[in-house]
Amino acid sequence: MRPTSILSRRKRRRINGGFELQLTSMMDVLVIILVFMLKSYSTNAVNFAASGKIQFPTSLAEELPGDGAHVIIEPDSISFDGEKVLNFTTLPEPSVTGSGYTIDETQLADGKHRIVPLYDALVRARDRVELMMSKAVVRDEKGNLKKPTFHGTLIIQADKDVRYDILKKIMFTAGSAGYKTFKLVTLRKET
Repeated sequence: MRPTSILSRRKRRRINGGFELQLTSMMDVLVIILVFMLKSYSTNAVNFAASGKIQFPTSLAEELPGDGAHVIIEPDSISFDGEKVLNFTTLPEPSVTGSGYTIDETQLADGKHRIVPLYDALVRARDRVELMMSKAVVRDEKGNLKKPTFHGTLIIQADKDVRYDILKKIMFTAGSAGYKTFKLVTLRKET
């Protein structure tokens, strides 16, 4: 056996020519990482305008309301997506359990359960969303093309003193307009 020196072994291991970084491959890797991060990134911010007249009820729930149409029930009126749709009338004697406001019976239909101005506003909004969705195409989990569907989520911001019968009429009205999911906005109660 012939002894080899360390220097001769190092000379054999040297790569002939200069080493160049393959920029195209690195860009592919960076794009894949960027796409993965964008797909997995989610924000928890929910933007909605709260009225100064509303005192929210408290809750221990941790779920955020998400996206949807907004109904605001103030002590004296109902607003939908920033537009006032109904003013309550004053009760002759305020009830012990809630606010002194009620809905005028001329504004009700379906056995005094459906609020007509709110129903009309909800249907107009649903029709606008369905029109926009009819022009869109999305891919499902399997990669097939399909038309998106209307989910009908309604986010309700109500004053804590609003009577239950009014809240029930609002939910009935929204259900008859095609909104199936209701989310109530509350303040998180610290434990």
